[in-house]
Amino acid sequence: MKKLIFTIALLMLSMPVATIEAGDSSSVEEQAKESGTMWICGGPKSTKYHKSKTCRGLNRCSKTPKKISLKECWKKGYTACRICAR
Repeated sequence: MKKLIFTIALLMLSMPVATIEAGDSSSVEEQAKESGTMWICGGPKSTKYHKSKTCRGLNRCSKTPKKISLKECWKKGYTACRICAR
């Protein structure tokens, strides 16, 4: 059992770690610029925008999610959803 745990730990340590750099296209903002469309709840307490209509961050939305451009999200003060940003 100890050998198995040691082997798994050794394999995990030898795996490369991905880092996000300023120019990495995997960030929410970069992906949003490519698609141009975000989703917001539109409720009175809503503050986040989402990359997908199916994001679980929209589960508690009291209204129907609306399509909106990224620029419009920023103008209205919305910030990126932490779930989508992963």
